[in-house]
Amino acid sequence: MKVFSIVLAGRGEGLCILTKKGLIPFGNIQNQTGITLKKPTLILSNSNFYYIKKSPLPNNGWKWVPLTSLKKLNQNYGEMLCEALGKSWKIMPGYKINIQFPRLFKVANLKNEAIFFPGTFNPWHKGHWVCLNHCPKKSKIIIVPDNNPWKPVRNYECKWKIYRDICLKIKDTPSSVYPGFLGIIGKNPTINWFPKIKVRKKALLLGDDNFLNLINWKKSEKLISSIDQIYVVPRIGIPVQIEKMRQKLWDLNPKLKIKILPSHKYQGISSTKIRGD
Repeated sequence: MKVFSIVLAGRGEGLCILTKKGLIPFGNIQNQTGITLKKPTLILSNSNFYYIKKSPLPNNGWKWVPLTSLKKLNQNYGEMLCEALGKSWKIMPGYKINIQFPRLFKVANLKNEAIFFPGTFNPWHKGHWVCLNHCPKKSKIIIVPDNNPWKPVRNYECKWKIYRDICLKIKDTPSSVYPGFLGIIGKNPTINWFPKIKVRKKALLLGDDNFLNLINWKKSEKLISSIDQIYVVPRIGIPVQIEKMRQKLWDLNPKLKIKILPSHKYQGISSTKIRGD
């Protein structure tokens, strides 16, 4: 089995990855690139992760490519890069290392309150913009691209490209994008990560279709008890159904705050329909 390596160097706008035509090194890095590296900074699920402050000159066609200009990686290397970057988010489960990212890939360092906006976001569309614009406290929103647990996993797309595209779309907003779950192969139910977030008040931003189905999510009672607030964006739900679900959720968590956001003209748009799945 090949052991691949994500190698990053530098900091801030100068943060670079070692790559060659969309490839990343595997096996003996020195033989391939001419660079000598000691033991990995982290051992991840599918790769070794190295982080060095200075970037020595590689050979054999390998180059240091700034993350801001890296558009995609071949095969599933994008997953490995997203997983590695996710380890630099202090508030998220699995935090291991502090790396200064470029402004485009800003890291949210919130302590008191955060609003998590999960979804596939592939592609990002006008309905997603409405969610950001209608939700208060925009600087608290963390977009969490992930696999849809109710649909087959699409592993043939470059996950780095998905992450980068969302970051480019929202670069002029105060919101941020968490990349770590794009590195997970398979399903990643919310109960696995949401209660472990290191923020005092945790909220979810959901379409009303997901809100109405929340009680069917894995270990829903435990999950609902860990949520402080839910912002609900109208999509397909009927007000009577939404009100009934609100009462059910309050039975499980009487302190839960639920805010229904204004209706909008893009309620019928979905990433699934755009992709034609």
